[in-house]
Amino acid sequence: MRYGVSDQHVPEILLNPNFAETQNIRDQNATINHIHLFSPSALNEFRFAYNRANDEFFGPDRSNFSPLKDLGISGVAEDPKPKGVPDISIPGLIGIGEHFLVPLTQLDWTYSVSDNVSKVWGSHTVKAGLDIRKQRLDRFFQQSNRGSFSFTGALTGSAIADFLLGLPASTTRAVGNGIYNNIHQIRQGYYVQDDWRVSNRLTLNIGLRYEIMGVPQDSGGNLRTFDFKTQQLVPAFGVTQGLFEPDHHNFAPRFSFAYSPFRLGGNQTVLRGGYGIYYNLPQMQVYTLMGNNPPASLTESFNVAEGRTLTLANGFPGTGTLPAFPAILPIAGDYKPAYVQSWTFTIQQEISAGTVLEIGYVGSKSTRLDQTETLNMPRRVPGRCRPGAPCLRSEPYGSSRAIRTPLTTVCRRDLSAACSTV
Repeated sequence: MRYGVSDQHVPEILLNPNFAETQNIRDQNATINHIHLFSPSALNEFRFAYNRANDEFFGPDRSNFSPLKDLGISGVAEDPKPKGVPDISIPGLIGIGEHFLVPLTQLDWTYSVSDNVSKVWGSHTVKAGLDIRKQRLDRFFQQSNRGSFSFTGALTGSAIADFLLGLPASTTRAVGNGIYNNIHQIRQGYYVQDDWRVSNRLTLNIGLRYEIMGVPQDSGGNLRTFDFKTQQLVPAFGVTQGLFEPDHHNFAPRFSFAYSPFRLGGNQTVLRGGYGIYYNLPQMQVYTLMGNNPPASLTESFNVAEGRTLTLANGFPGTGTLPAFPAILPIAGDYKPAYVQSWTFTIQQEISAGTVLEIGYVGSKSTRLDQTETLNMPRRVPGRCRPGAPCLRSEPYGSSRAIRTPLTTVCRRDLSAACSTV
């Protein structure tokens, strides 16, 4: 049994120390390992592991601070956790305001159970096992919750004069209580492998692994994606539902060999090769991006150009303007994990006692790599354009980027040679 803990305190020095940001990291892990020998030819290893990572970004203590009482600014956060000094923007000057990461808290848990058994039958060494992991991620984050004021000189012709008079040209503030994520996912892996010593000259390694990537869900119903068929965000806010369809076809065969066909001048020649498929399951952090979709992360704006009267004391009169087509980030409904095919072939030739010449070829091909695509690029509408004039149209769901796994492939091949002497 083993337990470890690590604490880090990372301060960030800014030009204005009144708005410094500090990151606190606490990592904990515990492992229980049990090995049981059934017989001289049968062995079992069981392992339970627990990992916990707590990451917090916080600024100066604002517990006794009130934007309304201390600055006379109304309409911004007064809650103990997100409250702070509003952002002040003046062209040509360093802005005033809290660090953009404050407040952010993220807590990751991973519980894993694995079991591996091996058995020797004559020339065969058979191994089989499983690895099951339950992951959870809790996250809170909100930008613009303290409000922002922009002074551009629209009222007096001087941005600094507008600021001294307390007359902003525009203001923004977050709508809602912030971004809360309580994401959980179960990942499973099973394998069987046979190391077969066919003869003194030939050894084969044959295996198969099967991966199951559970569909992530948010227990609070804060994760939403976009259905392009209905042009609606799904599921309804507050409803717990998987982000994409499950995939049960992630088989990963493995094969390798070592063969010594002959000797040259009494020195041994060995041929080695192998092929395998390896799946890359995405990090939980990727799914938090879907937690930013409306209504979790919306910002309303106020502008004097709309005929509003804005002041520092009352920069948010009534209800602001919400974006007609807010930016959204969905994930493909048929999302599947990326995988890599890897193959090798080497020739090893003994030159003399303690000296070996090796020539090797290594190749790999990556498929279904994650990438974001802009799905609402303006496109030409046939038959509606004048000669020489652009005729573009966008879909009605505004700015949209999606995480997808297209048939993207990245191939790599390397040829190497080496000579080693012992």
